[in-house]
Amino acid sequence: MTRLIVQQFVSSKSVISIISWLLSLMAIALLACVYYFLSTLDNLAESELKQRAELALYIENEHHEDILSEYAFWNFAYQKVYVDFDPEWVERNIGQYLLDHYEFDISIAIAPGDQMRAMSVDEQEANLTYEQIMDAGLSQLLTATAEGREQEESLNGYLKLNEDVYYFLSGHFVEEFTEQPRPGHYLVLGIKVDQEYLDKLSLNYQLDDLVLVTEGTSLKNSLLLYSPKGEELGALTWTPFVPSKAILPKIALVFLSLLVISICIVRHLLKKEQQDRKAYEERLYREATTDSLTKVKNRRYFMELGRNELRVHHYRQKGMCLLFMDIDHFKSINDQYGHRAGDQALVHFVTLCKQNLRKSDIIGRIGGEEFAVVLPEADIDAALEVAQRIQDNLRDSDLLINKQRLKMTVSIGIATLSNEPSFELLLEHADTAMYEAKGAGRDTTRFYKHGIAVANSAS
Repeated sequence: MTRLIVQQFVSSKSVISIISWLLSLMAIALLACVYYFLSTLDNLAESELKQRAELALYIENEHHEDILSEYAFWNFAYQKVYVDFDPEWVERNIGQYLLDHYEFDISIAIAPGDQMRAMSVDEQEANLTYEQIMDAGLSQLLTATAEGREQEESLNGYLKLNEDVYYFLSGHFVEEFTEQPRPGHYLVLGIKVDQEYLDKLSLNYQLDDLVLVTEGTSLKNSLLLYSPKGEELGALTWTPFVPSKAILPKIALVFLSLLVISICIVRHLLKKEQQDRKAYEERLYREATTDSLTKVKNRRYFMELGRNELRVHHYRQKGMCLLFMDIDHFKSINDQYGHRAGDQALVHFVTLCKQNLRKSDIIGRIGGEEFAVVLPEADIDAALEVAQRIQDNLRDSDLLINKQRLKMTVSIGIATLSNEPSFELLLEHADTAMYEAKGAGRDTTRFYKHGIAVANSAS
């Protein structure tokens, strides 16, 4: 009789076949879903971007209206502009101030009869005249402001001047206490709608590649701009966001996930191995960058961070100070109380230092009982203050070892960043100053200046 042998395992060929069918079925289902959703998402994204563009212009208009109202409701400004006309004050406070601090390009104060009282323009718009602005549509904007509007409401519109489009905002001067408009007295502010202005809108409102076009304005992704005369001046256009493009990487991720799943079926230990490797790498990183005893940066990593800070501060032309600290009579602590007590003293010292440093400061152990601190954007006075706090706190905080109180002090050298070409040289200067502090009796501070270590007057 022939004995039948029943297969008790799944062959590799069967596994490959099963995975292939799974991937095929998943791909078909995924493609069907993607085909259904892509068109819907694209249409929704197009509508959302247009709403965002409209909202951006609305918010900007509200912001500019607040600025205009702040000056229009100022009785003192009205007095200086219309009653006791002070051209110098007007130019300084309503003219150039608005141009410099709020990035307007044009500021105009208008008297009854549409007579210009004062006008300030950015130097790049110096060729613009009041008559040219009025003819371009400002007169219609003023008329609309005067007719049938609430006193606190301002009106805005777009004007075309010398082939450039400007956004203008006009409002009445208002009596500050009665809140009544002063008929015929207007404050007008203008901004050139150039690419610099549009780039700021793009950044603030996440509108990619926002540009102004004056020809072919019947674009799908655009927002038309009209003058007070009702003329079409141009359109704001942007790069449409197409979710389908963003989905493609996700599709690839799905396929990759399926591939990972299939691999995990065959090799289920891979994930654990990767986790163990990651934990091992993290441990190696900590050991490579951190001092095992004090948990601060070790010398190699501290030097690397210091070089980076030096480059940044040279580039930004900011100040930076470096403290070099050496615990006084540390050898006697080891000799008298043992190395374990010495380790406790080092940890105690580092703990006190951290309490007196900012989060941005970098502390590292240079070797033995020597430590260094990088103080970004700190001048010599700030560095001296930090050094003094560390010395005072260390002096007042006794370390309890074997029921005995151990008093500790530290000598500190300070170097400030000037023209040092390397972080190593800056550290050498601080080290020189620290040795001068040692020679001066310890528990004091010296700072390096012009090749010599100078005494701290507060010490």
